[in-house]
Amino acid sequence: MAMTPKEANQVPLFISKSYLTTEGNKTGSWRFLRPRYHEKTAPCSVACPAGEDIGRIELLTSRELFKEAWETILAENPFPAVCGRICHHPCEKVCNRREFDEAIAIHTIERFLAEIAVRERFQPSLQRLPARTQKVAVVGGGPAGLAAAYFLARLGYSCDVHEAMPEPGGAPGWGIPPYRLAVAAIKEEIARITALGVRIHCGKAVSEDFLAQAKDSYDAVFLSCGQGRTGRLQIPGESPHSVEDGLAFLQRVKTGDAPVLRETVAVIGGDNTAVDVARCAVRLGAKALIVWRSRRRDMTAFENEIRMALEEGVEILELRSPVRIETKNGDLLLTLQHMKMVDGDIQEGLPGTAAAGETETIRVSRIFKAVHREPAQSWMNPPENNEGLLSLSNTRMLRTAQGLPLVFGGDLTTPVKSVSHAVASGKEAALALDVLFRE
Repeated sequence: MAMTPKEANQVPLFISKSYLTTEGNKTGSWRFLRPRYHEKTAPCSVACPAGEDIGRIELLTSRELFKEAWETILAENPFPAVCGRICHHPCEKVCNRREFDEAIAIHTIERFLAEIAVRERFQPSLQRLPARTQKVAVVGGGPAGLAAAYFLARLGYSCDVHEAMPEPGGAPGWGIPPYRLAVAAIKEEIARITALGVRIHCGKAVSEDFLAQAKDSYDAVFLSCGQGRTGRLQIPGESPHSVEDGLAFLQRVKTGDAPVLRETVAVIGGDNTAVDVARCAVRLGAKALIVWRSRRRDMTAFENEIRMALEEGVEILELRSPVRIETKNGDLLLTLQHMKMVDGDIQEGLPGTAAAGETETIRVSRIFKAVHREPAQSWMNPPENNEGLLSLSNTRMLRTAQGLPLVFGGDLTTPVKSVSHAVASGKEAALALDVLFRE
């Protein structure tokens, strides 16, 4: 029924109005403002030592452009299959998605793309610059040396890689257990590097004399020999029979010559090698104890590796330092000094201070050491102070007495001993030499 004019005039008229500022709903004069956009690098790409364009990789993968995503990785990192398996993925720790639920599994995407590339037999279509006259010697066939050769070859330079071991690959090739890194994965990626024309000479240990003679054959040398020797514990009772090298043990496991382990074994150290040795020992039937002189949080092993080791039954004896080894009835008695953290140790990240009179002795069947890693020869260490030494993020560069450019890289210079940091070092060396050659 329609209202009469008189009835309509009797209906109250309510008009909404606000006594507050319009800043909240952006009305009024705010509508004349325009948004300002800032170009920023994604935090995951910033955290990636190899500098991968992770946002683009994820976008291409989500659209099922797998070859293009794989090539995006190869533009910055020649080892997607290796890094997809063993990288400690710092990118995921800063992933924006963590603010909503959990980080995107970037390393899993990388491994997926690498396996798709093998299955579909992708052939990369990456740009290569015209060939140049300079020739570079790379000492060490690990991730840093191979990455340097890969990028130098793409920049147009000729490369020879000199590797002391029978096979290239460095520590990932012979020191990472097969349950973490399959041999086939790294061989596929090395084959891609040799396809660029890189020559790899295996079983060829380089001496200090090589640097003096290299100028006759090469225009520069990249030294990335790694830290393949483990130092001594320097305690009474230490001998080759009582204490075994953890790196040598991992090499035996990788080649299928794993020893039979029983009862309890002790692993001295707190890095990734120590964790790998302990996890292998568990798989071979032993109970593994990691003896660490400081707190668990101060271990240099990656947190995800420590977490998986604990889940598999590895026990960590933190704040313990070995002081003596004795033999009794075929077993080893390992005496441990209890340590305590004082204010100075906590602030400076030191291993701790001995707690006077507090020791314990444990009975073990074998002892492995994974401490004080260093190069096989002292001359391989980069000089600390040298006139003309150029220090970059992951490399050191100088000229030898003969005037030959010499670049130190890999585990010799990187702050973190990881495959992704080794790749960053090799790439940095290649770019530095390219700048030098083009002067």
